[in-house]
Amino acid sequence: MMCDKLIEHQVWLAMAPGGDQQGGGGIMSFLPMILILVAFYFLLIAPQRKKQKQHDKMGQSL
Repeated sequence: MMCDKLIEHQVWLAMAPGGDQQGGGGIMSFLPMILILVAFYFLLIAPQRKKQKQHDKMGQSL
């Protein structure tokens, strides 16, 4: 199962020695996730909100 492989990967990462990368690695590890969320917002969520507002405005005008 995919979930089992993900858990095994997380356990492996937790057991790996950290070394000197612990200082600035926190933000850099979340940066791709943040960029993906921003892209989803501008590509999917914002246009859908705009369309919904137009739909609501048209419904109220009727």
